[in-house]
Amino acid sequence: MDMRLSRLTNLEVEKLREEIATLQKLIAKLTKILGSVKLQYNLVKEEMLEIKKKFDNKRRTQILKENGQITDDDLIKVVKQEYVLITQRNAIKKMPEKSFNKTARIISSDSNLNEIHSKILLTQSDKNLLLFTNLGNVYKLPVDKIIEARFKDRGMFLKDLILGFNPDEKVINMFEENNNLFKQTLIFFTKNGMVKLTSGEEFNFNKQVISAIKLKEDEIINIQIFDNKKDLMFVTKLGMGLYAKVDDMQPTGKNAIGVKGINLNDGDTVVFAGLIQDENVLVITNKGYGKKIELSNFELLPKNRKGLKVYTLGKKESTGEKIIFATILNSDVDLFVTDSKNKNFVVDTQNIPMSNRVNKGNIILKDRKLVDLSVVYKILT
Repeated sequence: MDMRLSRLTNLEVEKLREEIATLQKLIAKLTKILGSVKLQYNLVKEEMLEIKKKFDNKRRTQILKENGQITDDDLIKVVKQEYVLITQRNAIKKMPEKSFNKTARIISSDSNLNEIHSKILLTQSDKNLLLFTNLGNVYKLPVDKIIEARFKDRGMFLKDLILGFNPDEKVINMFEENNNLFKQTLIFFTKNGMVKLTSGEEFNFNKQVISAIKLKEDEIINIQIFDNKKDLMFVTKLGMGLYAKVDDMQPTGKNAIGVKGINLNDGDTVVFAGLIQDENVLVITNKGYGKKIELSNFELLPKNRKGLKVYTLGKKESTGEKIIFATILNSDVDLFVTDSKNKNFVVDTQNIPMSNRVNKGNIILKDRKLVDLSVVYKILT
């Protein structure tokens, strides 16, 4: 306590001088080591001997000679929740669930087909998907083989990812391969009006691809999980609609062709077919006319009937010559529409009024001259 301040100061100065001298010696030593490979090896040797001395105990594990190879299945994989998306350009991609939920999935007239998706499925990174196509094939695809991309990115064309996938082939629906699917029954609808039930257990297979249905100059337009509380709805290109009973149908094997759901007129094909309960029916013609029809406008009939007219169509009709899009609606959605001049539009079905079977409906593109529509897609986000 009696020590003078000057003496304390001298002690601190002396301490700093000693620290500087020590650092200078260390710097000189390290500089010498950096400049000599021999000194570097000697240093490593000294440190390794110190480690050996410190841990001088016998190995507790035994090293065995094994000729086998490590495969991907032997590695620990982190399972992630991922969205798989198939675009209208016939490409596939995936997004982590968090990225998908954070993405602003806004579709406008400036969007392109990379952003217009036909199917979106939430699954896990360690699962397999079953892709059902319009040509009647079922492809098994591991989720971890799908490239990760942004919502607006193209993804990878299916023909480049899956061996044997036809360029004209399109995925109609995709399901996660699991026991729940195998316990269900699937219902298939075709362009020529055929309908078929098949047990999900038929699609528990080990191959890369199998056939799901026997087709004769036909193609699949819809596949759903069957619900016996619902009935069938068909809308055709030439303006017919059939609301048909689903009773009497029994599951058949993969090689079966199915039964006739609707009796088509010559030159007619099915634009939409699916299960329906209380939904409204939306139809749009090639001239841009559209309307929503309440299900009460249709009489429930047996299968294999021609049905009722939902649109008066023809070359002399302002409404158009054919129906190019139809679907059923639980609630209103947005549509991505392209006209014959390759101009794109987004249409909210809320602006398409409710109507009946005999009414001509309304032009869905407001403030536009009457122009043919080439394609209409339902927007999935």
